[in-house]
Amino acid sequence: MKKLLAGALTLTLGLSLFACDNKKTNKQSTTEASKTTTETKKTTKITTKAKTTEKVTTEGKKETVKILTPSGTPLMSIGGLIGSDGVDIEAVNGPENLISGLSTKSHDIIIAPLTAGAKLSIAGKSEYKLEAVVTKNNTYIISKGETTLTNITDLKNKKVIAYGKNNTPDIALMNALKNNDLYDEVDITYESDVTTATSTFMGGSDYDYCLIAEPQLTSIKTKNSTIKVLDLSSYMDTTIYQAGIFVNPDANQGRCNEVIEQIKENIKYLNEKPEEYAEAIESKNAFFTKMTKEILAASIPNANISFIKAGDNKTKINAYFAEVNEYNSAILNGTVTDEFYR
Repeated sequence: MKKLLAGALTLTLGLSLFACDNKKTNKQSTTEASKTTTETKKTTKITTKAKTTEKVTTEGKKETVKILTPSGTPLMSIGGLIGSDGVDIEAVNGPENLISGLSTKSHDIIIAPLTAGAKLSIAGKSEYKLEAVVTKNNTYIISKGETTLTNITDLKNKKVIAYGKNNTPDIALMNALKNNDLYDEVDITYESDVTTATSTFMGGSDYDYCLIAEPQLTSIKTKNSTIKVLDLSSYMDTTIYQAGIFVNPDANQGRCNEVIEQIKENIKYLNEKPEEYAEAIESKNAFFTKMTKEILAASIPNANISFIKAGDNKTKINAYFAEVNEYNSAILNGTVTDEFYR
């Protein structure tokens, strides 16, 4: 098996954590609907520690909260807010914009991998506070055709195509292998993102298994009835906490709290009525349109989208970070303090 842990590892976001397609950047904005002329708009300046923002006081207007999120399941978790008054959502693929945003305070709220936010916080490069976790345990292994897949031990001496090297998908896979004495017993090849990995796997390659996440998992299962699935969370000692809501301390905290409450209610809605929710968001973003409402709805149960208040779950989240450090201490380069939590 290829040696994966030489040297300090840089953060990449395969995500799948987040199940993203790195080739396109999709942006949905509500700012156009909130524009008015300077003659008719009355504003009040609000000064924070590091920046000055404008709060619209005209009746019916709300101060816009800017959100940056990866595509995939994190975008699904807030998809219902696209087009809402006072909410500007920017969906991106790839790690660069997320890391830059957390470092430069580019947005009021950023949804990003916990490992990314934690590492930047530990290094003193981000002041964002973790409000909640919105995705967890969305990491799977699949096989096709006659290839057996009933246990993690089936991967021994086999070829696996994966993504998200040194980030959540890879952490989950490597910990599962390590916990079952398979650490050096599997041949792993990495692609840049989940879409490329799954396309290669399904395109007639000689790989035995593929690392995958929702909603791509459901998409592939609808096209191939021989797909077998193994949940990697069953082979880790802790919950796999993936994407979290990070809040800019210099943003309008009252408005952020209002939007966070909207996100919380949106997540409740999507889990209670997945078909209705999928139909409502399908046309709101190119990623949703590509997936289709049927696949979005079917993927929601296994996507494990939830709202987990970080401050109330520090012990569990810190336990996950401890397992990450045990896997490879260079991923976080330290441990978070209580200041990491909002």
